[in-house]
Amino acid sequence: MALLRETTLDCTVPNTSSSCLSFVLPSLFLFSSTSATMGKQTTLQLQNLSVEQLRAIKEQLDNDLQSLGRAHENLRVARIKFQESRASVEQFKQLPEGHKSMIPLSASLYVEGELADTQNVLVDVGTGYFIKQSGPRASDFFQRRIQSLSASMDDIAEAIGNARRQQSSVTDVMRSKMAARSQAQNEAA
Repeated sequence: MALLRETTLDCTVPNTSSSCLSFVLPSLFLFSSTSATMGKQTTLQLQNLSVEQLRAIKEQLDNDLQSLGRAHENLRVARIKFQESRASVEQFKQLPEGHKSMIPLSASLYVEGELADTQNVLVDVGTGYFIKQSGPRASDFFQRRIQSLSASMDDIAEAIGNARRQQSSVTDVMRSKMAARSQAQNEAA
């Protein structure tokens, strides 16, 4: 029996209960922040905030973008591993029984083995649990995981787009406030 090892990564989107802001009305520079514990929605008008407060919001958005980018990359790597596993199952089905192959025992240790059953594989479904599955069933399992990861990646990509738009709005308001402050200082002098 051949051994296919599924690699899973614990990829979570950063806690968005109070740190991540969701965009409401771009033309009015409004933000919305929903607290998970209170379920209330608070709207902030960026024009009413000081430059220091805007810098703090921009810094938080920068941190959120970095976290979301890392999560997206981790999901992309996991999806590639599932795609490789699925391709391995497809190639495995074509091998004859008795085929000699190198079997990985660890990342750097391989031993020679002989395929006794080319119709079934062991699939690591997480936390060290293996399930014996037929080739087509294992392929379906990997395909479902690939689709799930792709959907999660799409959600994170949307969150990244929202955070970038928010960041742009905050930056625009900061620039206009700093330009107005500079102009007021020049007029006063």
